[in-house]
Amino acid sequence: MDSAAQIVSAVIDSAKKNGLNVPSDKSVRVGIGTSFEAQYERLFLHDKTQGKRDYANEVFTSFQKDFYHVYNSNTPKLFPGVEDIIAELNADGVITAIATSGTRAMLNSMLTKFKLNDSFLFTCCGDEFPAKPNPDMLEQILLESDFLSKDAVMLGDSVYDIYSANNAHIDSYGVATGVSSKNDLVGAGAIEVVDDIREIVAYL
Repeated sequence: MDSAAQIVSAVIDSAKKNGLNVPSDKSVRVGIGTSFEAQYERLFLHDKTQGKRDYANEVFTSFQKDFYHVYNSNTPKLFPGVEDIIAELNADGVITAIATSGTRAMLNSMLTKFKLNDSFLFTCCGDEFPAKPNPDMLEQILLESDFLSKDAVMLGDSVYDIYSANNAHIDSYGVATGVSSKNDLVGAGAIEVVDDIREIVAYL
């Protein structure tokens, strides 16, 4: 799902509304894929000034409310070809799953919006399990699906996806669609990285 720009915009707008130091586009993108709390801490709670750190702690709840309001005001788009790839994999009997650091409400909303509720047999979310790079979500999917790690692959566009796969001993492939760069995905341990998700089928 092409949500990176939307996440960046929501973080920047919410920082402005709450009087926080406004982070750069790049600094926000670096944290996409991990938990909301981890991203907030990295962006706003490491200031050298104690007063600014205290203030950031005080406005966390307000920032979070504003973030989801801004984020949910626009619907992310699917990358071109995603629906066809999912349909092709399902037709071939491939078991597909989602592990997202986003919330269950966010995921359910997106699946309903794009009519993909029946396309994924297993889903895990960041408000139910420790977020990536922790491997718990992937390990839960393996447990529920009765698959071994050697029989699974992880597709992701963030280094946190790749780190999570590494920690679960699952092979991973990267898609350089704007969150993490191709070099960063390779450096994180992805077996192969493509520029367009439609290219990934050749490796599965």
